[in-house]
Amino acid sequence: MIHAAIIGLGRWGRNLVEASHDLGATPAQTFWKVILPLSIPGVVAGATFAFVLSLGDFLAPLLLGGPSGIMISNIVVSLFGAAYNWPMGAAISLGMLVIVVSLLFLSERVEKKWSFS
Repeated sequence: MIHAAIIGLGRWGRNLVEASHDLGATPAQTFWKVILPLSIPGVVAGATFAFVLSLGDFLAPLLLGGPSGIMISNIVVSLFGAAYNWPMGAAISLGMLVIVVSLLFLSERVEKKWSFS
């Protein structure tokens, strides 16, 4: 059985999980109908932070993956530094900026839609 104390729900969660069990919901139904909707804003925020922070990381993939591990930030660094192709580097950087800003706006809208405050 899923317990609210184990999964770390806030002050509403424990009462809602108990209410769903009192109304005859199975643990799977409780998860899909109560716990998942309450946790969607946190899941979206965590996924957004992980994605945005991984876009700017170019040193760790270079050191850990070697020359075969290519990420978009490594391409931008090589375009600006070694290849001296500044227009292409600027275009790729602008494309990354547009993707990140649109992702942030989208995640903000999803969090506002699913927030229960």
